[in-house]
Amino acid sequence: MNICRLALFLVLSWSCSVRAQPKLKLIELDTEFDQPVDMTKAQDGTDDIYITERLGKVYRYSRGDEKTRLVLDLTSIVESKTLGGLLGLDFHPQFPDSSYFYVNYTAEPTRPGIALVSRISRFTMGENDVADLDSEYTILQLDQPGQYHNLGDVAFGPDGYLYVPSGDGSLENDEYRAAQDPMSRLGKLLRIDVDVPGDSLNYSIPTDNPYYGSTDTLQAIWSMGLRNPRQLSFDRKTEDLWIGDIGALNYQEMNYQAAGNRGGQNYGWSCTEGFQLYPDRDRASCEIPRAYDPPRFAYPVSGNDGVNGAFIVGGYVYRGPVKELDGYFFFGDFLGSSLYVYDTERSDNPVWNVTPDEPVSNISCFGESNDGSMFVASYNGKIFRIEVEDSISTGRVGLSAPARLSLFPNPAHTEVQFELPPGGMGTSLIQLLSGTGRELARWIEQAGSQQSLRLSLPDVPTGLYTLQVTTEGRVAAGRLIIQ
Repeated sequence: MNICRLALFLVLSWSCSVRAQPKLKLIELDTEFDQPVDMTKAQDGTDDIYITERLGKVYRYSRGDEKTRLVLDLTSIVESKTLGGLLGLDFHPQFPDSSYFYVNYTAEPTRPGIALVSRISRFTMGENDVADLDSEYTILQLDQPGQYHNLGDVAFGPDGYLYVPSGDGSLENDEYRAAQDPMSRLGKLLRIDVDVPGDSLNYSIPTDNPYYGSTDTLQAIWSMGLRNPRQLSFDRKTEDLWIGDIGALNYQEMNYQAAGNRGGQNYGWSCTEGFQLYPDRDRASCEIPRAYDPPRFAYPVSGNDGVNGAFIVGGYVYRGPVKELDGYFFFGDFLGSSLYVYDTERSDNPVWNVTPDEPVSNISCFGESNDGSMFVASYNGKIFRIEVEDSISTGRVGLSAPARLSLFPNPAHTEVQFELPPGGMGTSLIQLLSGTGRELARWIEQAGSQQSLRLSLPDVPTGLYTLQVTTEGRVAAGRLIIQ
């Protein structure tokens, strides 16, 4: 094997911590809401949460006295037809020293030929935690060609800038071809500085945006190729960014950006969906799938091994008081009734269906309070705090097998080569696993000291996979890109 021909080398350490599937218990809040679509916190020293209703109201729920107070009422100006409404809220990072908070809502069109207007507006929190309606200051306004896939969430990043996810504006198939258009704000993740107005805008462009100074790409774009991103979150421990993007025909996907990344990702829509080409797209202007940034994980609409539904929602990485849940990324699906977790601390990153003690129908959003407690909302009005029934075992097992599996070449096309772990003379089970941990192929080989194996790979979509070898109870794994 010629190592000089290696295009990329990726290895993944097999974790020695084996975590059991969590057994969840949901604690229902003693109040209900009307179509909740967002939950957030304010850095005000409390553990209260703010609940946004799609029809235009925001409430503060106090975990101390369990009372609900109306903070903002925009029902007179919010247009909630189809998928529109009041969809997101976040507080300025310096709140309450800064009294500002920011919302994302749709309003009636201001001129012919457009369906809706999306606004990112700033409000000032007045006395008694009630917003001053006259304080509205429009930061950004975006004309929507359709009533679907409009702006979704709004969130401040650890860098202090405001991140605004934008859908492609279409009903299906990216009919406006906006997601891959570098001069359209549709189908993008925008990153703006709301503290410093620009020359002609109520915001400015951070100088480290990937397209700062560009003349052929909008400078506010941080990443592109999104379809209908409804919620994004930053891991409060690692600062990684997670973006749930609702798919079309075949796949739901969770996009991801590691902390410290400089932006410029292209997540592929509508040239790709999940890890594969999107079938209904005119591909004349599309690249091959590996030219796009693949999702962290994706699940098919059908035949999806227990992750059911076709409308991904979420989520957050748990960093709260229940230590047994630390590192689990929680998400759901609007058309399902279960919670799902993606284990960010295991090398094979499995997705688990973790049905709680009672089902949650029509999951619409997740949120967390300042202490890290996590909440999940049903579109039907109920909100639950996520707990566990019993302490979860994180028993450690002594794995004497090598911690890593080196794979060559990587990326691979039709075959891959590696060394079987030494120390065993029995048989080795070799598995190719999908991003959700589903077995796609398996081989049984006789183990031997430093035996080199070359395997022909199955015909699978371009993407990121795990190759796992188990020999006499010893496990080694490596991450493999297949093109």
